[in-house]
Order: sequence, then C-alpha cells, then structure tokens
Amino acid sequence: SKATLYEGFRGIKSFYESVLRDSKSKEEILVIGLPKYATERYEGYFLDWNKRRAKKGVKIKLLFNYNVRDLGKKREKVKLTEVRYLTQKLVTPAWIFIYQKGVATIHLTKDPICTYIKDEEVVESYKNFFNLLWNMASA
Repeated sequence: SKATLYEGFRGIKSFYESVLRDSKSKEEILVIGLPKYATERYEGYFLDWNKRRAKKGVKIKLLFNYNVRDLGKKREKVKLTEVRYLTQKLVTPAWIFIYQKGVATIHLTKDPICTYIKDEEVVESYKNFFNLLWNMASA
C-alpha cells in the first residue's frame, strides 16, 4: 500500500483532480460524512467537479451529515448522483472518500488536509463500511 498526504485546499483540489483523471465511466465513488462548513465554503469548486465527474460517466453516492439537506437537494440534480443522510448521532467534521484505487480522509479546517491510502484491501473494507451506513441512512 501507499500513503500520500495532501495539504491545503490546493492539495485537496489536486487529489480530486487526480481522482477525476483516474476514474473511468461506470465506476463509482462513495463518500461518507460531508460536513456543512466544508460544503458551503468550497461549494463552487465541488459543484464544478461533480458536473465534470457526471459528464465523464462516473457515479457517486454521497452520505451527507444530517444538517446538509439543502446542499444534498442541489447535488441530487447532478446526473449519476445519489444522496442519503446520516443520523444526527453521527456528525463528522471530516469525510471519507472511497474510489477504485484508494481511500482518503479529508478535513477542511483552517489548515485543510487529506490523507490518502492506495490499497485494494482498504478500499474493499471501506466499501463494506459505506454499504452498512448507506442501508441505515435516510433518503
């Protein structure tokens, strides 16, 4: 396995752009726990990225924090996007991003940081975790 650290919002954008380059049509991205502050602060970039992702034919399933329903409704309008919401008991300050090649934990605080692990076993483990939460989440 290989680990990479991305620092600052530029680093996180670099990670997202690499995911878009590496992803192929009909692949799927899974995201757990998108916090309200991060989605509001960087909404322009993430909305543009999601439009480019959909245009490329890459699906995404988003598990937002419960208090981000307004943004979730906007996101649902982007093609190849499914949205559900975590329970109020599970509020996350960071989010987990799972795709074919690896798993990242992203934290957009004052000093944004993204830790990325490239490992197939880790991906499968996190997919199982995602599916468990997805089946418990509300639409």
